[in-house]
Amino acid sequence: MLSKEKKLNIQKEIKELEKNSSAELLAVIAQSIPNSLPSFILKLLPKKYRQKLANDFIENYYANIEQKNKDVKDIVLFFVCIDEKFVKIITSKNINNKIPNSFWQNIIDNFIKKVKENKIEDGFIQAIKSSKDILLKEFPSTNDINELPNEVIEI
Repeated sequence: MLSKEKKLNIQKEIKELEKNSSAELLAVIAQSIPNSLPSFILKLLPKKYRQKLANDFIENYYANIEQKNKDVKDIVLFFVCIDEKFVKIITSKNINNKIPNSFWQNIIDNFIKKVKENKIEDGFIQAIKSSKDILLKEFPSTNDINELPNEVIEI
């Protein structure tokens, strides 16, 4: 979905932010909705329903990450489903308590524009950079332990 170079550029932005913040960022990308339905059937479903499927998938994916990494308190997951032009940002409870959803919605809106322009890498990088100042302020680094992978996760 993304070239190795584009993935490395996103990974570099994640590493740069995490160097000075306790926040752990995850970049997850899917070409289409990850589920067991054949793609031709998915295309027949209403857009709102397909986006609900994408949302449900990433919510469950995130819950599994939290379950497996109980010691990680500050997580921001950026997810894009290319075919659906669907973007979601999920944050841990710790981050939710300090940063309002309206802040993330603005980033999502801009990210969706980039996805529609087929500029996925730019969307991820812009989202990471847009969240950098507030994450550095609210979640400064207490140690530089990398707790979650920085690589772009393709599903």
